[in-house]
Amino acid sequence: MSELRSINEDSNLVLGTPLSVAGTDSKAGGAYVLNRYSPTKRLWAITPNLWAIESAKGSVSVYYSAAGRIVTRANIYAIKGDFGGYPEVFYGRKPFGLNAPYANGQSVVFPRKVWEMSRLICTVDYNLISSKMGGNIAYDLWLTNEAFPSSPSGGVEVMIWLWRRSQIPLGIYTGSVYFLVNDFPMRFSIYVGKASGWDVVSILLDDRRMIQKGTVKLNLIDFIGYGLRKLGRSGELYLQGIEFGTEFTNADQLFEFTLSKFMILST
Repeated sequence: MSELRSINEDSNLVLGTPLSVAGTDSKAGGAYVLNRYSPTKRLWAITPNLWAIESAKGSVSVYYSAAGRIVTRANIYAIKGDFGGYPEVFYGRKPFGLNAPYANGQSVVFPRKVWEMSRLICTVDYNLISSKMGGNIAYDLWLTNEAFPSSPSGGVEVMIWLWRRSQIPLGIYTGSVYFLVNDFPMRFSIYVGKASGWDVVSILLDDRRMIQKGTVKLNLIDFIGYGLRKLGRSGELYLQGIEFGTEFTNADQLFEFTLSKFMILST
């Protein structure tokens, strides 16, 4: 078996320069976390990603302390829009526009064909403190036919939900399957649907085993491979990158989400 290589040079979240981004609606932008010792390297990006909010009161902020934490704070209400947002950290590329956000200053570069990877191990450690939160804690993984598309049209979106409250995924429930979580088999529910031009497979951890706080290690290739087989799609597709965060609905939101590890290893 080939040796795992570290993608994330900042797995302890201490190499970058401090950074904070905030917003109230879809105009809120993100920013790149740069390696303080090599400023041309984009370690990853953080963004409130309030993609579906037309207007709201309050705000959502994402703060990187350079001292081991990324903290998302949401106090947003009176939301107008079909949905809410997905404040997140991501490494790689987003498939929306030829000049899409792109953070690739580390040892493995995305986009990358799925079949080229036998393992893509991601370990996160997080804590969600919530007095009013409707949504999920999830990975969002985009797979496309081309390496650098201007949109995800014709591709596949695989979401992995580790926790949820007051939210159901897009699509139809098709059954359940076991995946390894921290090297232990756990049951996930599978939903398959279609968004605006691409297929969506949502893979939800069993509601009785949801993880609101803790360390979670997954081989993302297991989930991606299952999703592609479910759709009859090919491993020739390109994985654009790895996104992780808290997706929330257009109900009032009041929560704090702290990410204290974002470590990625790949063959």
